[in-house]
Amino acid sequence: MNRLQPLSTLDKLCDVLSLYVQLRARRQGLTLAAGWEEAKHPRAENGEFENSSGSSNNGPMQSTSQWLNAVDKAQQATMHAWAKKHDMSLPAYTRAVDDAVKATMALSQLYVRVNAKALGKILADGRFKTQFETNRASKGAALSTEGRAEFENKVWGIPVDADNASRPVYGYASDNGPVPGQLAEGALNAFGTVAVKLKPELKSHASVLFEDTVRTTDWGRQPNAAPMPMNEADHRALRIDSPDYFIPRDPLRTASTTNNAPYVEAQIHGGIRLSDIAHVHFLRGEPDDQLVNMLKSAGISWSKGKK
Repeated sequence: MNRLQPLSTLDKLCDVLSLYVQLRARRQGLTLAAGWEEAKHPRAENGEFENSSGSSNNGPMQSTSQWLNAVDKAQQATMHAWAKKHDMSLPAYTRAVDDAVKATMALSQLYVRVNAKALGKILADGRFKTQFETNRASKGAALSTEGRAEFENKVWGIPVDADNASRPVYGYASDNGPVPGQLAEGALNAFGTVAVKLKPELKSHASVLFEDTVRTTDWGRQPNAAPMPMNEADHRALRIDSPDYFIPRDPLRTASTTNNAPYVEAQIHGGIRLSDIAHVHFLRGEPDDQLVNMLKSAGISWSKGKK
């Protein structure tokens, strides 16, 4: 007769942690993976997305209706104040900001910043890994997997216990090449000085928010803005501060170019494979021989220089 083997200390710890995650999630009304039907959002073997109706392989690009409603409510008074400052009706001002956001996103491309060592690992793995998989953030970036899991759940409805590889990869959108502008340079360099440009088709599987999502929303505690599908983004992708704010930023001006925000964060849903890379640009220094050979083997072009 087969006897059951006693659970190891590690097994017991994993069970306790799993129970803790479930209980904590239920207390906060968060979603668990039990209701997650990832099979509804497949990606074919050739890398093409099979579902482009607002969601991708690894989750929705559109913020949840609850989050969008909260953002609408939070922005109503400040949008009205800016409309009045421009001597415009609220609907007219809102349309103007929406049009500016859409025009900027139409001109923008997607990038991910890494360092040379991380690029080597990406080329070896054949894909970008999420922060949850690497369990590390770039220098200067906030990393709290528990906090980010709760943020992604509140904003997109991604289960707090979703598979680590199924989460978004974070990058940025720019209408001015790998360096959107002076405001962005220092912030983006904290992630690395290698700018990986993605192919245009990934824009339909990305969401954007002008500035850092975690900082703007205080880890999902404050509905100041909403990540919006890149090709359908509107004023809700901006934090709308009052005109009476200490250093007021007119949403209409901010939305007119990615240069006017610290950076426009992009969240790429469905993963990023080597075949999704359009070009790699080294803003400082140049790749060593091994990295050059890896890029060549992957068929990825590269360049170097300030821009």
